[in-house]
Amino acid sequence: METLMVEHVPDPHPGPGEIRVRVAAAGANPVDWKVRSGAVQEVFPVDLPAIPGRDAVSVVDEMGATRAST
Repeated sequence: METLMVEHVPDPHPGPGEIRVRVAAAGANPVDWKVRSGAVQEVFPVDLPAIPGRDAVSVVDEMGATRAST
């Protein structure tokens, strides 16, 4: 976890009952740097590579299939 890199990943498509959000802005909060430093590994185990970020401003930009009401 020595290096942070900016990478582009394919946009996922939501499954049934899921949504996808487009992030407009994000911030780094104390949990992010504690996870990155390994200080909270026992509480928040991280599988690498990991995408940091817990706080974001976003909009729903795609919805998965929904079940019709009966």
